[in-house]
Amino acid sequence: MAVLLFVGASAHLTDFLSHGLHPYDWAPNWLNLYWSTPTLFDTLAAVFLITGKRLRACRVAG
Repeated sequence: MAVLLFVGASAHLTDFLSHGLHPYDWAPNWLNLYWSTPTLFDTLAAVFLITGKRLRACRVAG
């Protein structure tokens, strides 16, 4: 699973390095942002899977 996330992140990173935060001229800003954010989040998810770390959910006292 981690390898697939790294493959996805590399595709997004390639677009980011080639075209910046707006890889598609035809797309609205929200769609360009949607396409660019997996660059960070796919990489983080893969690192967490490999290292075995989990994020703790914040609990709200109520």
